[in-house]
Amino acid sequence: MDRRADGTFVIEFTPIPNDSGSRPQTEDGIWTHSNGAYKTITLRVNGKPVNTGDEHYSDVYEVVSLDGGVLKYHHKRMNVTFQSEKVSCGRSVA
Repeated sequence: MDRRADGTFVIEFTPIPNDSGSRPQTEDGIWTHSNGAYKTITLRVNGKPVNTGDEHYSDVYEVVSLDGGVLKYHHKRMNVTFQSEKVSCGRSVA
C-alpha cells in the first residue's frame, strides 16, 4: 500500500499462488487519520470508477498503534486487525 502525504492511496492485491479464484486488483482512493480513526474511500478499482456511496468502498478503522513506521489498525465491522510497515522504495516485504 502506498499512503501518500496528499491523502491519496494506491493498494495492489496479489492472488495467493494456486488460488484460481483470485485475480490481481489495484484500488486507489483517499484516506484520512483523525482522533484515532483511519478512514479510506476507494474511488477506483483497476482504474475504473466505483460507486462511492456503496459501503463496500468506504472503511473506518480504529488505530491500535502507530510506532516507528508500523501502523496497526482494526476494522470493527469485519473484526479484523491489520498491520502495515513503512518500507523504503524498492524494498519488498515477504
